[in-house]
Amino acid sequence: MEGWVEKLLSLCKQFANLFYLNLLWIIFTCLGLLILGIFPATIAMFSVVRKWLIGEKEIPIFKSFWQTYKTAFVKSNILGLFFSSIGLLIYFDFHFFQSQEGIVYFIWYACFIMLSLLFLTMLLYFFPVFVHYELKLFQYIKQTLLMAIFQPLNSVLMLIGSLVTFTLSYYLRLFPFLSIIILVYFIMWMGLRTFRKVEQYKVALAVSSDD
Repeated sequence: MEGWVEKLLSLCKQFANLFYLNLLWIIFTCLGLLILGIFPATIAMFSVVRKWLIGEKEIPIFKSFWQTYKTAFVKSNILGLFFSSIGLLIYFDFHFFQSQEGIVYFIWYACFIMLSLLFLTMLLYFFPVFVHYELKLFQYIKQTLLMAIFQPLNSVLMLIGSLVTFTLSYYLRLFPFLSIIILVYFIMWMGLRTFRKVEQYKVALAVSSDD
């Protein structure tokens, strides 16, 4: 009986931590007036989730979140501006080319689909890459692009899984209380999985070059 009680208490604690982290994300996104808050708050959330996933279960959530939010505020907003600009450019280009007809429209539509999928994949990889690696500012963009292109299977799984996770969370009425943190948890888990594969590939490549 005591074992079941301990497991139940542990489950309740984990659920409370998820809810608390999701709440912090909402509060700090609003404190940044949404535009300036959403990227550093999301980075901070990913940072906490990453620590959980690599085994750091007992970290002080608020302290860890706030520390990352402060230190990443400027850098994450600069990179956030880049991704937002690219997203808006793709959006306006789509509406512009909707007025075209014939072969031009179909060629552009195919390019639009590919560019949109690449952009979304890069955006999903960006947050795990940011909290996992220490890079110079625009090396994060290069790294996310390389991940999106050279890890196609993981990229497809991340896109599909993120869509399914968000959709289920939304229709299970978890939005906005838990849907974001569940999505972040999945994306960070996939990100770590991809990073391990990349490191294994680097090791195998180094061994083969030595031979």
